[in-house]
Amino acid sequence: MTDIRMYILTTQKIYVPEDPMYHALQVGSAIREDLGYERDDMGENISAQYDSVRELTGFYWIWKNVKCDVVGISMSNRYFCYYEDIIRKYRIESLLEDYDVILPETDGPLLIAPKEIFDRYCDWLFKGLVEVEKEYRDPVSFFEERNYRIIRETTVETDLHLYREAEEAVVRKKEVLKKMLHPLILFYANGKPIDLLPLEPEQQDFHGKLPIWICWWQGESSMPDIVKACFHSLKRNLPEDDVEIRLVSFENLSSYIRFPDFVMEKYHKKAITLTHLSDLLRMALLTLYGGFWLDATYLLDKRPADWILRDDVFFTQRFAELRYTDEIVVKGRWTANLMKAGVGNPLTRFVLNAFYCYWAACDTLIDYFLIDYLILLAYEQIPSIREMIDHCPPSQPELYSMEILLNEAFEQEKWERLTRETCFFKLSYKHIFKNETKDGRKTWYAKIMEQYGSDGR
Repeated sequence: MTDIRMYILTTQKIYVPEDPMYHALQVGSAIREDLGYERDDMGENISAQYDSVRELTGFYWIWKNVKCDVVGISMSNRYFCYYEDIIRKYRIESLLEDYDVILPETDGPLLIAPKEIFDRYCDWLFKGLVEVEKEYRDPVSFFEERNYRIIRETTVETDLHLYREAEEAVVRKKEVLKKMLHPLILFYANGKPIDLLPLEPEQQDFHGKLPIWICWWQGESSMPDIVKACFHSLKRNLPEDDVEIRLVSFENLSSYIRFPDFVMEKYHKKAITLTHLSDLLRMALLTLYGGFWLDATYLLDKRPADWILRDDVFFTQRFAELRYTDEIVVKGRWTANLMKAGVGNPLTRFVLNAFYCYWAACDTLIDYFLIDYLILLAYEQIPSIREMIDHCPPSQPELYSMEILLNEAFEQEKWERLTRETCFFKLSYKHIFKNETKDGRKTWYAKIMEQYGSDGR
């Protein structure tokens, strides 16, 4: 189990969350009255220099004296939050699967990082401060002039600039794509959608039902157990009278889609990966046949709300508030792997044609999340598409909450809380799963396999 410690640096009495992950650390405790919290003047420390370096005394103490897997820094009046609650362990673990460091949306000396990265950062930071101090003939004047304060405010915020650089990279990539796709964008923005290549559906009969599109290229028999459980959950919880589930594989691909030769050639040359071929597939299926696309790793725990399954409703999962730190392109506004659209929907049609335009001209991938960049272009440049996406109500607030629990001890109360307002849960097969914790308790993975491991309906 990951040992995460969130330290709240303070010089006064504060509210400390009951969550055992949170610890109040009194900074400058060597020169202040004891508050009854952990102190930064124990062990190796620079606590007495608080008036000059402020909260860096806490950084130094944690660096030299704390052993854990992940460390977080908050201030007495500033916390990391997720929705309206302070950030919890499961969310931190989830974010750190994809990112090295978690930073706040605004400037400030707050961060969450693996202890190894935090230690390297502190080693660089304090060595830098020592080198700067050597430039001063009189160390006392160095402290009195509060130059440490200036450097602290600059260096602790350095990582924030990495986020800003990432945003700038998004802008650069977006501009490259915008220039490449400019004529296509103009047609769609002016309400005159076009197709760069003929789009011809194959003969298919969905018996008047909404098609549900799932793809596992090697077929159902090759699915990992967790993917099979997800597939079974769809069969069990989607209404048979209203939907028809279609599993697409290499074996039956030609029954639905015939990709242009240049696409398949670039796939065979490994310029287009299976993941990005799937991105093309979802947009093609939705454009030609309409329906509901779900990645194969979606668990469905109950029947979706009726409005989600209505034929005339565009649906994608959206969060109630913009998410800046962990989804730098999407920001919680759409979910490309959970989307429902009607035949010829302008968004899926635009993205499909943009894919064809891109891969006809390019042999390399500008970004792993090319599909989201193309949706972003449509969102920003085509008013009708923006209106359609924004009109989709926020839903599935716990979409990503279950994946990081799969090897944790199962809790029925938490299951009921997660499934109260969420029916779709994005999981992953890219883990080693356990049926029991070290102390012999059933895991969330075991619970899912008990419930959906077989195809019983």
